[in-house]
Amino acid sequence: MKNMSFFKKMLKSKKGIAIESAIATSIVVFSLCSILLMTVVFSAQNRIRIERDFEERTAACEIAEAYVDYHNDDSQDKGGFTHEKVTPEAYQIEVDPVENSTTRLTITKDNKTILTVEIKDKEVVLWRYGG
Repeated sequence: MKNMSFFKKMLKSKKGIAIESAIATSIVVFSLCSILLMTVVFSAQNRIRIERDFEERTAACEIAEAYVDYHNDDSQDKGGFTHEKVTPEAYQIEVDPVENSTTRLTITKDNKTILTVEIKDKEVVLWRYGG
């Protein structure tokens, strides 16, 4: 109880509280600046991640659209599908027959599935991003 009466007395009198007020205000300002800085840093990292994901999806879509065109073109020799963006360093593709006339194209990068496309009888039946 003695401590509470000391604080009440200190708050009532305006003498000798300037240093304590300055320290308390500095702590509050420092805390708010830290929160603002953390918010800016995290949002910048999030923006970079979102841009990278968008670029990956756009490239995967480009590859998949080229494969759908290749798959539906009867005049081409079906020796094998290639695309300039499909390299071991960038994107890997797997083409697997699923059922009778269904083919699945899976595009991966760094062992992470980016896009899965299924084609049945020259018609796209599945276009799914992610795993």
